[in-house]
This record gives sequence, structure tokens and C-alpha cells, in this order.
Amino acid sequence: GDTIRTLKHKGKPGINRVWWDFKEDPSTSLVLRTKPMYASWVQLSEKRTRKSLVPPMSLLASPGTYTVRLNVGDEVQTQSFALLKDPNTEGDLSDIKAQKQLLDKIWLDYEAISKTVNEAEKLRRQLKDMLPLLDGDRADQVKALDSMATALENKMIQLKHTGKGQDPIRLPGMLMEKLNYLSSTVAVADFKPADQYVQVYEKLHAEWQAVKKAWNQFKTEEITVFQNTMQSNAVGPLIIGTEE
Repeated sequence: GDTIRTLKHKGKPGINRVWWDFKEDPSTSLVLRTKPMYASWVQLSEKRTRKSLVPPMSLLASPGTYTVRLNVGDEVQTQSFALLKDPNTEGDLSDIKAQKQLLDKIWLDYEAISKTVNEAEKLRRQLKDMLPLLDGDRADQVKALDSMATALENKMIQLKHTGKGQDPIRLPGMLMEKLNYLSSTVAVADFKPADQYVQVYEKLHAEWQAVKKAWNQFKTEEITVFQNTMQSNAVGPLIIGTEE
């Protein structure tokens, strides 16, 4: 009964074909609203955003029985089908199940980090826009908040990547890059994940839990205090909006 993938297609008169690539719904896309660290020359779009080098994560669906639900206007049609295991691979269904269990854990962390990065980007964009309106202690406070937010976000995603030259080679990946690489290696064949894969995931998961705790504490303490302080100023409060 779970929804695995939702595909939208703007139909036209005649026969319409919609292809499913056997992948589940992707994770939340990153929307970067600040420039890379130490790269002020990078230009933002008209909407003041830039494309992230870290793509959404989408996992292959496991073998099993699925139901397609086609909605066209008020008409709904359903049809079931069997998704079969690749007969050319040596792994069995139990191996695939163990692999998918680990991949699902990786995906959940990846999704949570994606939403938190987007939240951090919204916050940092507001702080940077607020800075020219302030001076003295208030300006120093905004700079300090931006510095703290940047440091925490940089543990989730590599903020120095510009998309130019050899950035991915010379700059280490952070949690999202590491989880993305881990998922690609776990899913390279239909075999049960080696113990080392599980250990690496557990290490990265623990790191994410620590960063998440620090980020929530930063919002609860530092940002809340700043919001309360700014309520009585003409600049107005900061908006903290989480992803739906």
C-alpha cells in the first residue's frame, strides 16, 4: 500500500507513454541560496539560487508485486505486475532484501540532511541580506550567527565546491557526499552488504546524529535569542521554515 513512485505527465491527444525506471521517489532536492565559501565570483541565478553538485538519491525498487494506479481526470485505472530479479545476477532475494534494508537507512539519513541543508541555506540567506541593515554589535551578532550556521552546514555538505576544476578531488566530501558514495557502492550488485559497509554507515549515522543535535541546539538557543532581540527592532524577525 505504500507509494513507491509518483510520475506526472501532461497528456496530449493520442497514445501517451510514461516510463518508469524502476526507481523509487528521489530525496528532496537541494536549493543552495548562498555562494560557495571563498568563491564570491560564483554567480547566483535570478532567483538567487545555484545548482548543487550533490544530486537527490533515488533507490531501485526491490523485486516483488506492485500496483500501478493511473489517474486521468476523474478516471482511475489500476493494474498489478511482478517486478522480477535480474536472472543474470548471482545474489538471491534474501541478499537483495538485506541490501535494501541498509540502503533504506542510508536514504532516510540523506533525506533528513537534505532538508536540514535547505533550512540552513534559507537561514544564511536571510542573515546575509540583513547584515547591510545593521551596524555595531547587531552586525557582529549576525556575522557570528552566519559563521556558526556555515560551520554546521559545512559538516553536512562541502560548501567549498564551486563545480569548477578539480574541486571534487581536492576537497573532501562531507556527510551527504559520503552517504551518496556509500549507497552507490552498496547497490553495485545484488549481494548482501559486507560488514564494512554496515560499519561505515553506522559511523556516518552517528556523525549525523551529532550534527543534527548541534543544529537543533543552535536554532533553539542562538537563533531564538536573536529573534527575540530583533522583535523590537525595525529589521524584524528571522523566518525559520522547515521543509514539508
